[in-house]
Amino acid sequence: MVLQNEYCKQLILFGSLSIVGTVSFQFNAAHNHVSLFPSNKLGNSPTFSTTTQLKVATSSSRFDQFVDDNAIDNDANAKTSSSSKAASFDNFDYNSCWHPVIWAQDLPLDKPTKVTLFDTDYVVARTSSSSSDAIEVVAMEDRCPHKSAALSEGRITSKGNFQCAYHGWSFDGKNGQCVEIPQVMTSGGSSSPQMISDRACGTAVPAMVSQGMVWLFPGGNLESALLASPPPRVPEIDMEGFKMSTVVRDFPIDYSILLENIMDPDHGLFAHGAKGFDLYSASNDMPQELEEEITNNGKGWKIISRVKASETLLAFDKLRRVDGKKDIDNEDATSNTKATASSSPIATTTFHAPNLVYQCRRDEETGETSFLTAFWICPVGTGRSRFMSASVAKTPFSIPRWIMHIVLNNFLDQDTHLLATQQRHVLSAEAKNIQELNDGKQLFGGASSDAKNIPTKVRKNLYVYRSPTEKVAIRVGAFWDATLNRVPKRINTLLDMSQGGALNHTPSRSITLDRKTQHTNICRNSQDTVRNCNRIHRVARVTSLLLVGIKAWATVVLDAIGGGGTSSFAFRLNRWLKPAFLIKTVGLSIIASWLANKIRREFDFKYTEDCRDKDLENIPKLWLDE
Repeated sequence: MVLQNEYCKQLILFGSLSIVGTVSFQFNAAHNHVSLFPSNKLGNSPTFSTTTQLKVATSSSRFDQFVDDNAIDNDANAKTSSSSKAASFDNFDYNSCWHPVIWAQDLPLDKPTKVTLFDTDYVVARTSSSSSDAIEVVAMEDRCPHKSAALSEGRITSKGNFQCAYHGWSFDGKNGQCVEIPQVMTSGGSSSPQMISDRACGTAVPAMVSQGMVWLFPGGNLESALLASPPPRVPEIDMEGFKMSTVVRDFPIDYSILLENIMDPDHGLFAHGAKGFDLYSASNDMPQELEEEITNNGKGWKIISRVKASETLLAFDKLRRVDGKKDIDNEDATSNTKATASSSPIATTTFHAPNLVYQCRRDEETGETSFLTAFWICPVGTGRSRFMSASVAKTPFSIPRWIMHIVLNNFLDQDTHLLATQQRHVLSAEAKNIQELNDGKQLFGGASSDAKNIPTKVRKNLYVYRSPTEKVAIRVGAFWDATLNRVPKRINTLLDMSQGGALNHTPSRSITLDRKTQHTNICRNSQDTVRNCNRIHRVARVTSLLLVGIKAWATVVLDAIGGGGTSSFAFRLNRWLKPAFLIKTVGLSIIASWLANKIRREFDFKYTEDCRDKDLENIPKLWLDE
């Protein structure tokens, strides 16, 4: 199903939607999104917002008080205090949200592509209609109703329809209507209307492109999609002067765990050896401030964390090294950063649940930034996710995508296997909790909907929060505990994984860090890079061998004729292939071959235990051992 200006206009012409009185329609073609607002009886634009209905700001100079407020830990020394009112997740609905599935640039034109969302396969395509120059994005469930074969194995017809490769049935991707069954064609050249019933039609889902990303709306038809809030946007992507470089990678990691990792700056020094993460860390003297919003008519949630972008752990470590002490008072540790904090930008992390996170350091007065990193995480299924990221910078040029892939894949490898070791414990705790709900609340019986809305305490009981930076982690953990049971198909999939033993062990590094399967096979740019590297490698080797062979042949021939015959072909070749020229050419060919092969290997499994151990050796350079 496609969201396009003309298509939406046709929908409105059918009459007013029976939602709340008359509905006024608004389409923003420049920003690729659609919004609907109820109109009042006078026909004026109402005072109505789909983005903000509750805003809660929380900050504290004492993190231990925040921990107590949220009842995270039951230590004997814990103090009790009254809890601040926080956003409720009672009405959050995953089916009422748009979900990112693939970069539009990774979607071939006029070729069906399979994507997966909530353990359901969909077929997506960019189609160029013969009657229009506009490019449409359409999507359907990846199943032909005839015999349940995958439509993604088929093709796009000249009219822009999905055609099943099994028996040739064709479907309009905008509405799922079966438009042709070759086996029941009439003499007039069309399929018999009597044979195309509702059962012969597929299931279309709303699809759109926003900021270069393809989004799907799994929760209903076009009418439902129009009433929901459009996909969240990163403001800087729309601003003049900003360039965007994108990456993609699939992970055998649950999307909730991956998002927690992205919003956790404290792991940067240790897992990545990256100092920049420390600018997003908080302390008791420079606390993390939170702001929450209920969005999408109560069915969505957004949280923003802010902290002064000053060194915290690094400042503590530097002080220990200078003073030669290992036990430093908190005041001493932060005294050096207080002086610069007033002029520091604000390190900001924004989470639009359930998919988008973007992070940057903003000027405290203007709120502007020249660089940010954005992350779109697609919930492919339980224990699986698609990681899509972009660096957004105010620069005159964009970094080549293949370079971004190499840099980021090396970066992602550093902690992905750690997340895999974490996942088995988190998902096992979820499965155990679901089983308890099933036993006590008849989860799959009449009380199913009620049981799915019962908040769990999986992360609250499993995690031990201590860092001042983990205010946002506590709220995000509460969000997961309150809503993950509502994720489509998650309950049944978790129980199947638990009962089948999939959560009893962690897969090997060669599986969790398999770049070829997770990245190269789904990224057209990386596939082109690998092909080009293979060509360069072959051409360089052939060139070297050919030149050496020709030189050897010419030398042998000249020796055989006694060095005479200055006009002979062998003499001219030998004269042309002077030793200096031959050495330079062969040397450059060897370098080109080596470099091409080295780049090509960046797109296969690489991060072995030896690589991990080398990274671990660098930790004491950033954090002094006790």
